[in-house]
Amino acid sequence: MASLQDLLAIDFKEFGEWTLVENDLYYTPYSPNDRSANYENVLYAFTENNEDIDDGIVRYIGKTTKSIISRFAGYKNPSKEQKTNQRVGNSIREALNVGKK
Repeated sequence: MASLQDLLAIDFKEFGEWTLVENDLYYTPYSPNDRSANYENVLYAFTENNEDIDDGIVRYIGKTTKSIISRFAGYKNPSKEQKTNQRVGNSIREALNVGKK
C-alpha cells in the first residue's frame, strides 16, 4: 500500500488538512498564501494516519480540472448527484470521527 512518503518521493507536496467541526468538514491549507491552491489540472491524494503514526496511508487519489480549493469544496458540500463527492466526504468524516488525520 502506498504511503505519504511514497508520494513525497515523486514530488507530491503536503498541502493541508481536513478538520471536523460539528460534523462540518473544513479544509485548511498549511500555507494560506500558497498560490498552488489556485492551480488547475492537479493530481492530488488524501492520506490517513493515526495520531501516533507519521507515515500516512494513501486512501484516495484524484485529479481536478478546477482549482484544488474549488474541488475540495465539493467534498465539503456535495450535491445529490455527486456520488463520488458524497462517498469521499463521508470517508473523510468517518476517519476524523475516530481520531485519524
